[in-house]
Amino acid sequence: MRRSLACLSLFLGLVLGAGQAGAVAQGRGTAERIARAQFIRKVRAGLTTSAVTKADKASLVEMSHLLSPNEKTVEVYGPYARVIFLSDGDPRYWESLAEPIAEVFPHKTIVKGDFDIKGEHHHGNLTAMHIDNTHRLPLVSGSADLVVMRRGLCQCHGKAMCGGLHATVPEMRRFFDEVYRVLDPKNRKATAYLHGGHGNTARLKVFLQAADELMALHPEVKIEFVTTADSFQAVRITHAAPQN
Repeated sequence: MRRSLACLSLFLGLVLGAGQAGAVAQGRGTAERIARAQFIRKVRAGLTTSAVTKADKASLVEMSHLLSPNEKTVEVYGPYARVIFLSDGDPRYWESLAEPIAEVFPHKTIVKGDFDIKGEHHHGNLTAMHIDNTHRLPLVSGSADLVVMRRGLCQCHGKAMCGGLHATVPEMRRFFDEVYRVLDPKNRKATAYLHGGHGNTARLKVFLQAADELMALHPEVKIEFVTTADSFQAVRITHAAPQN
């Protein structure tokens, strides 16, 4: 019986090894991709420690000022020359951020994206365009120093969040990846805040899983949760510190 189990184990090992080698030889994967795929399976199985960390208090303060700027705090936008606002709706119906920031900082490049905007429109330093967060963002890679989405991760009603996204790991991982794609890789301080605290706690597990999988695939990405003492506030995406 022991000999049979040993033979079976050896056979399975040879088959799996041959399968991986064949995948590499036939161009279906590389050793690095296979290793990453194995790591992702461990992440999904909960066999690894989460790489998501809690952002520091300074990040919470910065995010609060970015989301609700006033005369005293609006200078928090000062270091960012190119700003993208996602899910920034019609100012006639609710408070939006792009218009006042574009007016206060006429030298900055401001992009306002929302699903309800039709086409693309330009007014001074402000560009307003249709953006569906569930698809590839129609933005040039590395074109932003700051990305802000206010309330987009809230789940106030229905299955979709306020930014149109669904709380599934594949969709959130893709969205986090897209947001990171538009951050300028040459600006080590480039940052994204994706805000949205309201909703069931199941979303947080999805965010955590999606973030862990993305960071496992792309070590250059850093994802943190911005929280208060008792609640989740936002996902913060930045460049990871260069590895020595």
